[in-house]
Amino acid sequence: MVRRRSADLWRIAAAGRPIGPDPSGRQAVARYQDLTTVLSDRYGRGVETDVRDREMWKGPNEYVMSIRQGRAFRYTNFHSPQN
Repeated sequence: MVRRRSADLWRIAAAGRPIGPDPSGRQAVARYQDLTTVLSDRYGRGVETDVRDREMWKGPNEYVMSIRQGRAFRYTNFHSPQN
């Protein structure tokens, strides 16, 4: 967890155990949703961005490869009431 000031959350990066063969990314997406639920309870609902490859790694079983190749990404911005 990285903080700009003592009261402001700036960025959270999570790493976990490797997930076995899951080319569709179902397990990773489910874990991501778990984390955003916990953060939403703390910081309020966030704005999610989920960009998926529409050219090369676009098949349903190629999601993880598209992320690995930098052709897809997902993140959620949580804004405090002051913003």
